[in-house]
This record gives sequence, structure tokens and C-alpha cells, in this order.
Amino acid sequence: MSTKVVPITDSQEEHEAAAKMQAIQRGKLARKESKYIPGQVEQRMMSGKNLLGDAGGQKKSWKLVRAQTGIQFNNWEMALKVVDKTFQGELAREVQRRVKESQANPYAPYGMAFIIFILYLALFFCFRGDMAFPEDPIMAKGFAVTIIWVLSTLGGKAMGKIGMPGLLGNLLSGVLLKNLIPYPGGTYDYDSAECPPPPGCAASGSGSGSISGRMLAGGGIDYSSPQWCIGKSLNGLPDDWASDIITFGLSIIFMRGGLELDIDLVKKAGMGAVRLTVMPGVFEALMVAIFATIIFGMTFILGLSLGFILAAVSPAVVVGAMFELKKKGYGVKQNIPTLVVAAASMDDVVAISGFAVCIAFAIPTKGSTTVTLILNIIHGPLTIICGATVGFITANVCAMTKVWDKHWKRVAIVALQGFFLAFCAKTLERDWIIDGAHPIGASTGILGALSMAGFTSFFWERGKCPIAPKLSTGKEKHFAHDVEATLAQLWANAAQPLLFGVVGSYLDFRRMPGETIGKAILIVAIGVTCRTFMAWLAMGGPLFPKSGLNKKEQLFVALAWLPKATVQAAFCSYPFDKIYAKASSEWDSPEQEADFKQWGLDIMVTGGLAILMTAPIGLIIIQKLGPKWLECDSGQDMEKSIDDMVAKQIEEAKKKPKGMPGS
Repeated sequence: MSTKVVPITDSQEEHEAAAKMQAIQRGKLARKESKYIPGQVEQRMMSGKNLLGDAGGQKKSWKLVRAQTGIQFNNWEMALKVVDKTFQGELAREVQRRVKESQANPYAPYGMAFIIFILYLALFFCFRGDMAFPEDPIMAKGFAVTIIWVLSTLGGKAMGKIGMPGLLGNLLSGVLLKNLIPYPGGTYDYDSAECPPPPGCAASGSGSGSISGRMLAGGGIDYSSPQWCIGKSLNGLPDDWASDIITFGLSIIFMRGGLELDIDLVKKAGMGAVRLTVMPGVFEALMVAIFATIIFGMTFILGLSLGFILAAVSPAVVVGAMFELKKKGYGVKQNIPTLVVAAASMDDVVAISGFAVCIAFAIPTKGSTTVTLILNIIHGPLTIICGATVGFITANVCAMTKVWDKHWKRVAIVALQGFFLAFCAKTLERDWIIDGAHPIGASTGILGALSMAGFTSFFWERGKCPIAPKLSTGKEKHFAHDVEATLAQLWANAAQPLLFGVVGSYLDFRRMPGETIGKAILIVAIGVTCRTFMAWLAMGGPLFPKSGLNKKEQLFVALAWLPKATVQAAFCSYPFDKIYAKASSEWDSPEQEADFKQWGLDIMVTGGLAILMTAPIGLIIIQKLGPKWLECDSGQDMEKSIDDMVAKQIEEAKKKPKGMPGS
């Protein structure tokens, strides 16, 4: 489709008339053409002349475009989001990354290192003992968190240098920290570890949760164990701190996912996206449950909980890899990148909902009553309904854009409400118990954060605020992406290194028999095989022969549905935590307690190994097979246009006077 360009004239009236006509033409094109069109709308928008042809008229031109098209953007970053709706966030970040790399200051890393050092000193003198360097293998709490964050961040950057997902480096850093640091007493043998004498409160059988050690359900320490000082994470990091770090990271993951959730994109992808969302994950969960009962000997419902943990694909790996293919034109004609990303945006919702339903029944409660049974039955549906309800209510608060009139306010209200829902639900799960059952689970808060962000994005884009329509400023299509971009910075710099570092530190291979590791690898392999087969059927095969994809494309989509990472890292320790939080008196027998503790460990090991096995392999498959198996549409190659955008930004940065803000 060609675009008529109105010539720029000299008089101001003709300037404005020309700009208005061009804005109308661009508005029609943006509404009719959802796919990327290089060299037309976006390059005109990115050009130095813009619409009025001079710097003085640039601000006016953006205003006219907003008025005529209803598309809200004020600068190049907002305009990028019109260029390619499917990967708008990825495209904007790609341009930003290249600009920053071109302007890299060789002294910047030294400055950042000095800032971190000064921050640590400030925390040291504020919290003193909690930040002190350990004189024995039991670290201080603050020092343990700091060392996890620093080494996990460095590991992530090292992996990024070799083209692997940074989260793998984060995870491996945690694994090495846990397994290379000796137990108290300087030994690597768990049974020979020598914990210091318990504090005076040991006689009562419980203690303060501020002391590092193995946590009980009520928040105290189990001093009855000779290894009472050894927690699940690093020695010195309390179990409740580690659990809170995981909740913090998981909240950010799903708030970002909700803000980027695009129902229109799923509709555009059609039934192929729906099949890819549901069929592979559910089939994998069922197969894992069946084989977990055979291989691990665990109950079917606990095996199904493991199945749904493994069933979730990792958007952190898949979306970025698909963006790399799309910007080079691979698979664009068949809409393959859009199809995969649309399905990935909903896949985690299905997996978490299934997990929430199963885990309520998976761990038995001693002395169960009819009330216990009823609460366990309704736990899953109640989790989903309550999560969606509180998400809708809190999204209405976020939709009051006349109140949240600044970017930082919108970031704050979204993030703080998400954290509130996640930690409130976690507290309710621990403290609100009826006949041994937990009516509200921690996953309620996570689903609440996801639905809050999703509804917020919907309300902002359509200019709605159901409970207070007068408090909405109207359609603001860029708000959700701006907030997501800020949360992405928080995720990349803080939450991701901490989350994956802590989960990696849960994997203590010194205490794992080789048999457990072998069984876990077998379960992951069986699940991946079943998942790939069902994904291939969902994309075509004998069941759906009219999918429009050839055999290589069908197989590529099935293999691209392989990587696992974020959900597995966040939830693989959840059954383990719940099982170990139960006191011995809450089990029917010592044998039952021993079995479930072993199964909790089996689930955690399987989840960790699933990340190590599938994330790098899945990424390599997408990177290597995509260019070979997918048709390349050279007319859809974004590379040149991205290079032009980067060059333009660098040129403008050089022209800025040194005294100007942002220079």
C-alpha cells in the first residue's frame, strides 16, 4: 500500500494544512495496516523534518498527529509502538539498547561499582551486624542477600555475553554459592554440620523468625533439629526472607505480563493461538503426573501440581527470540512470531490456574473434616475468582488517570498494589486456617497482580474507569507500555538476579542422591517430548490440516514452545516450602512426613533442572532453525529501519547543547 506525501510549503497556514492531511493519512494507515511497513509511516515519523519540517514546529506536529489519529505519543519511543504492535516493547528497548551501546562511557562501570560499594557501607553502618562479613559459614542476613545479588548479576551478564539467557547465569550463580560454601563446622557433609548452640528460647520449641534457620509454619525456628541453623537457601538467609524475595520477583513478572497482555493480538492470531495455549501444557501436565507416580512414587494430585509447574513456557526466553526472527523478516508472512507470542502471553495463566487448583488437595491435613474437604474443593475456583475480582477492583483505582497524572505515580500505584495483593494473600495463607485448610492461597495474590495489570492496561487503552468515569483522561495507549518499561528495569536490575539466585541456592546437590537427579531428568524429558508432540498436533498434523503452515513451520513452532524458566523458578519451591512448614504433629505418621518431604525435594530439583535443560536448548533451536525453516520476507526486514532510528537518535544527542537536561 502506497502513502501519498503532502509537500511542505512556506506559509504557516499551509504548514498546518499539510500536517493535518498527513496526520489523517497516517491515522488511516495505522488503523488498516497492523503489520510493520518499512520506509513509510515510521520513517516519516522518525525523520528530522517530522511533519512541519523544522525544529520549531516539531512539538506542534506531534500534537496534530495525536489530535487526528487518537494515537498518544510525544516522542520517538512512543512512535515506535505504532510501528509494530506485536513487539512494540521489544522494538523500543532494542533501539534504546543500541543507542546506549554507541554512547557507552568506558568509566561508567567503575562509577556503578563505587556507588554499590558506598551503598553497602551505608547499609553496614545502618544495620551493622546484619551486613557484616561472616567470620564463620553462617552469613549475616544482609550480607547473604548482597552476595546473592552481586554474583547473580555478574553471572547473568556473563551468560548474556555468550548469547545465552541471563537468567541461566543467575540460576547457576545461586547453585554455585549453595554448593561451594561449606556447612557450619567447615564440612560439606550435611549430617556432620555443627550449628552453634540455640538461643535461650530453644526450650520452648520455637523462636524468633529474625534468626536464620529452618522455618516452621508459625514463623519460628525448629530448634529440635541438629542442623537448625541451615536454611533452604544460603546459610544465614532466613527462609522467610528467601520466600519473600521469590514473591517479590514473581509479582513483577506477572505485573509486566498483565500490562503487555493484548487480547486483540490473541484474537488476531486466531484459534491457532488458543490451541497452542491449552493443548500442549495440559497434556504435558497430565503425562508428568502419570509418570511422576511411577518414577517418584508420589500421589497423582501432587504429580499433577508438578505437571502444571513444568507446563508453563517462558516468555522471558520466547518473546525476545521471536522478536529477533521477526525483525529479520522470518515467518512474518505466516504470522508465526505473532502466533507464538500471543499464545505465550496466556500460557502462564493456564498453568498457574491449574497449579492453584491441584496444590490445595496435594498436601494432606491431619484430622480432616467435612469443612476441610469443602474448602479444599473450592480452593482452586476461589483462588481464580478472588484473584480476578481484586484485580478488577484495584485496576479501577489505577484507571483514575486524572489522579495519577505523572508517570512515576502510575508506576507507583501499579507496583504497590501488585505487591500488596501478593504479600497480603501470602500472609492470609499462613495465618487464616479453618480446620487445617487454607481458604486463600498465595497464588491468589499473584493472579490478582496479573489481572490487576491486565485490566489496567485495558482501561488505559480504551479510556475507561468503570467506578469513576469522570476521573479518566480518556484513551492513553502508551501508559501501559511506559509503566511496563519501568518495571522491566526493576526486574532486570534487582528482581531477576535475586529471584533466580535464591532459587538456584535452593538446589543443594550435596544432599541429593544421584538417583533423584536421574529421575528428575527423566521426568523433564518425558514432559518435553509429550509437549512437543501435542504442540505439533495443535499447529497442524492430522488434526488441523488447514492451519496454513507447512511441516517445517509446524515443527518449528512445536520446538519453540520448549523453553521453561520464570514460572518454574518461582513455583518449584512452593510445595517444598509448604511441606517443610508443617510441624511433625500435623502429619498422620513419620513415614508420611518423610515421603512428602522427599517428594517436595523431588519437585524442586525437577523444576530447577527443567530450566537448565530447556532454556538454552530452546533458545538455540529458535536461533538456529528459525532462519533455516521459516520463509524470509525481505520486505519485512526491520534491521535497516532500526539502524536508521538509532542513527537519528545518536545524531540528535550530539546536537544537544551540553547544558540541556538529558544531554
